[in-house]
Amino acid sequence: MSQPQSQDVPSATSGSGTFMPGPVPTGVDRVRLKQPGVSQDGGWGWVVVLGSCICHFFLIGINRSMGIVYLLLQEQFDATGRETALVASIFVSLRGLGGEYGMNECRLNE
Repeated sequence: MSQPQSQDVPSATSGSGTFMPGPVPTGVDRVRLKQPGVSQDGGWGWVVVLGSCICHFFLIGINRSMGIVYLLLQEQFDATGRETALVASIFVSLRGLGGEYGMNECRLNE
């Protein structure tokens, strides 16, 4: 008696509108995924979390040091306070808009 194999399904949306990536687990694979302690992401979840933490560490660090950068930009380019503050506000605004864009992309690709 042969073991049930995974069925290949194209990486696209099914008729119900849900995303179906690659092979769909069947038979023995489904039993294995339901067991506690079995990672469904293949163990790569921690890499994503670590990368996200490193990214946020640097972005928040740059954002917090903007006061020092503000003075350096003002001195270097001989600019007014209003012109120099525009640089910091654009940085913070783009970061916020990038979060909104990322959230919408995640919702579309669920």
